Amino acid sequence: MRKIRLFICYMAISLAALLAPRGDMIGNAIIVALVDLKERTRVLRKRRKMLRWIKSEFGLALILASLLSPLAHAQTGYSLFYSTYVGGSSVDTCRDIAIDEATGNIFSTGGTASSNFVTLNPYQGALATGGAKVHDIQIQKRDASGTLVDSTYLGGPNYDRAYAIEVDANFVYVAGRAGDGFPTTSGVVQTGFQGDATGSSEYGTQDGFIAKLDHNLELVAATYIGDGDLGFIRDVAIDSSGNVYVIFTECLGSFPLIANVGAWGTSHHGGKDGVVVKLNPALTQVIWAGYLGAAGNECFTPSIRVNRQNEVYVFFETSSTSGLATAGAHDTTHGGGSFDGAIAWISADGQTLKVTYAGGNDSDFFETHNGALTPAGLPILAFTAKSNNMPTTPGCYDDSHNGNATSGAGGNGTNYTGDAWIGVYSADLSTLLFATYFGGSQGEGLQGVYSDSTGIYISGGSYSDNLPMTANAFQSSRAGGRDAWVAKFKSDLSGLIYSTYIGGAGDDEFRACAISQGRFYAVGQCENGFDTTAGATQTSFG
Repeated sequence: MRKIRLFICYMAISLAALLAPRGDMIGNAIIVALVDLKERTRVLRKRRKMLRWIKSEFGLALILASLLSPLAHAQTGYSLFYSTYVGGSSVDTCRDIAIDEATGNIFSTGGTASSNFVTLNPYQGALATGGAKVHDIQIQKRDASGTLVDSTYLGGPNYDRAYAIEVDANFVYVAGRAGDGFPTTSGVVQTGFQGDATGSSEYGTQDGFIAKLDHNLELVAATYIGDGDLGFIRDVAIDSSGNVYVIFTECLGSFPLIANVGAWGTSHHGGKDGVVVKLNPALTQVIWAGYLGAAGNECFTPSIRVNRQNEVYVFFETSSTSGLATAGAHDTTHGGGSFDGAIAWISADGQTLKVTYAGGNDSDFFETHNGALTPAGLPILAFTAKSNNMPTTPGCYDDSHNGNATSGAGGNGTNYTGDAWIGVYSADLSTLLFATYFGGSQGEGLQGVYSDSTGIYISGGSYSDNLPMTANAFQSSRAGGRDAWVAKFKSDLSGLIYSTYIGGAGDDEFRACAISQGRFYAVGQCENGFDTTAGATQTSFG
């Protein structure tokens, strides 16, 4: 297997255009932040730093951006603030990022097979070994400047990996997949491993897991969530009371945690269903849980979000051609491809379900971080669309599909087969308010969407040389292979505010993103080198 690393990037942008993305894959993880350059112009004139190009075949980079926009564009352009590699001598991944709004501290997570992954004040100081598939969760905390504060392994002797992280005022929540021997705590809803009959060649037998840690990354509570089948957890969300929501994937049959709690869907529908679960803050009680699906297959790589009224949105893909959409939904008909996108709304008490399709005439591809909510609570669905007849709205940025991938890329690159598509819906899913395409001729993969009062942010990877770039792009041309990219749109998707490539000669991509106080953050992977900045925690690969 190729060695891959993570990287983190931050970027700074003016008041007119700001943002932040994140990502993941089998490579380098990336975090990107965009900040208001108007306040930094004087400092930038004093300090004109140049980034060093790190030549390494595969790397894990953490970028905390600063400057690098031409000073003439200091009012309108982005600037790289910080970038660093993050990883050891084996495969490392970064799948998600979350920002503590009060302190600006940055939390990221993923997985590592490296026995020399950097730890600092760790809850678990060494890679757990002894199983057939040695791989642990890695969780890191950085302060607002990018300085590493805490870093820990978390896992047992088999394969464990996190896909999602959230943070509130007191705790950090991580969720993903775990093998037998994962360290659960007493009193939680599932202390024992359920597993599945056969497992897989890459991961072995798996359950989902949820871990709750304090802000020093000390474990507070941890539980399995599993059913004896193939599934695990792809995403986690937290409400204002600390209740925990997860979306479980690929459930083939009876899910034990549903048996004793009422919800909208207590019967499996056939094929592979998703399962939505709400737990109390201590992870000791399932408040409600229900199946999400129809006769086909659902929820391979879903996302979950919770609004201020504790209503739940699940963003997912589906092959079901009937029995899924509900009356009054914007789109009650499957588009015709192998998979359509879909959004589900679930009432706060778990008793009512609404679902709309969102797809076209070809297969549309999801990754975990493809859903978000606007500040007003409107759901945003953003994914890779191979379909050339996705709905768009009048006055949108781009109403035409720009082409599907012909790069011949293998591995994860085969997921990059279409354009990015972004849609904003009414809260009740009855109306598509805004929608647009964004892409070039060779294929984009959209992984990461976020929103604030100034616009909508997306991130991903691209094989296209003609992905639309704004005049003030940090990097206006694709450097080679698959480059990471970030873009910011107006809130009504009528205009592109900012876009840029970020990448080197190899394959780079963002897997998730976040926005906080005018900074845009992204995490992902990179190959063949990635720029790091002065003061980076790790400036070389390996």
